[in-house]
Amino acid sequence: MIKTSRNKVKDIINENEDLKEIKKSSFKDILTGDILNRKFIQKQFPLLVLSLCFIFTYMDNRMSCEQQVLTIDKLNKELANEKYICMVTEAELLENSRIEQVKEIIKKHELNLEEESLPPYKVTE
Repeated sequence: MIKTSRNKVKDIINENEDLKEIKKSSFKDILTGDILNRKFIQKQFPLLVLSLCFIFTYMDNRMSCEQQVLTIDKLNKELANEKYICMVTEAELLENSRIEQVKEIIKKHELNLEEESLPPYKVTE
């Protein structure tokens, strides 16, 4: 059963005149463009154009995705660097805001400031 259906398909293909023209085509016909005058190619031309459109769309989409991935990697590296800078700056500010550091800065600049003996209190209405 399978052999007979395969033979039928082969017979149909062998009987088709359009495919006979394609089989007779040579590499020279492809280079000169004569193959585009064949009936089979003319019938399948819309399909070929659609396939080319899909191929170009796929290539464009892939290239834009790769470009976006590169941009994301670059931005992640910049973000990591900015986080480290933020951490260093925060540590320096914490160091400078300690009471001992403030007292040393006041002494260096010879300011006449004294520490308050009374603790701060909250004003209520």
